[in-house]
Amino acid sequence: MILIAAIALLTALPTGIGEWSLKKDQDDIKVYTRSVEGSAIAEFKAVTTLNNARLADVLDIVTNVSGFMELFPNCAEATVLEQQGRYNTVHYIRTDVPFPVSDRDGVYEQRTEMDPAGGAATVTIRALSDRIPENKKLVRITRASGTWKLTQAGSNVNVIYQFHGEPGGAVPAWLANSFIVDQPFGTMQNLRKIVAQ
Repeated sequence: MILIAAIALLTALPTGIGEWSLKKDQDDIKVYTRSVEGSAIAEFKAVTTLNNARLADVLDIVTNVSGFMELFPNCAEATVLEQQGRYNTVHYIRTDVPFPVSDRDGVYEQRTEMDPAGGAATVTIRALSDRIPENKKLVRITRASGTWKLTQAGSNVNVIYQFHGEPGGAVPAWLANSFIVDQPFGTMQNLRKIVAQ
């Protein structure tokens, strides 16, 4: 069972990678992308600093599945399937995709590691392909992985959101390429608004 889990995790993670290229730098948010060997879809990394913020508050936001529709652009549904402690979940997400492409859904495992001193946290996300039956009206995302890295820096929190996923089905290149820049940029904008509330 452990071997099967290890193989599943390895197949979800990008192997060969290219250099990061800055694609957007606006509102103190930077979005980078890089190529991933064996994939037509690039990996993204969004970076920002949240001023006058506490790591614990930011961690609560990025791990709160019930708030994902407010945090993630195009998130149409987010449901906890299994809660394992405060920050660890298995959850379901459905994503609205512009017509004529079919909406996507996926099941994800979310695991959080805290620095013993409390000054940093890493949230690791990976897709679980067979956790629940597929909805034939949607395209299931079965390969995806990413991280949130949060670091307290004085009165601010540095945030790095990094992710790579295979959208499955037929997705036009223009849509995929716009999504991997606009989605993390919008997520960081939303995160900043939520923190400021």
